[in-house]
Amino acid sequence: DSGNSISPFCDVTNNNEVGCTVDKLFVGKCSLSNLTGNLPADYQYFSQPNQGGSLEIADFCPFYVSFSTGTDRDTECSNPNNQPPEDSDLSAEQYGQGSRCFDHSTRWTVGGKQTNPFGAGCYQVGLLNIVTA
Repeated sequence: DSGNSISPFCDVTNNNEVGCTVDKLFVGKCSLSNLTGNLPADYQYFSQPNQGGSLEIADFCPFYVSFSTGTDRDTECSNPNNQPPEDSDLSAEQYGQGSRCFDHSTRWTVGGKQTNPFGAGCYQVGLLNIVTA
């Protein structure tokens, strides 16, 4: 591992780990999976020849895609209806107008609540008044 980002692509096989879609509008899961057949040689990026993303138009490169979290909820950050109930909001997320997805692998403190390091979450974005001398 060179420490370089592979964004906008992903190589996560843990289905519980999330990241942001390339436009930062959704929390997503990596589309990396084991396909039914081997990929053409030019598209084999992993040690297993059948492992990759599911879209040929993306050259079988895996990337983060939005997903459904259950009844009437998905992972669109700007939709306030996606806000998890407070007792299950393990990442102290804030869904609604002006929210965007942020990648994080460490714990943050948001509004006095500490986040779990799941990989990404939706948080309110605001502009700061920066005063320069």
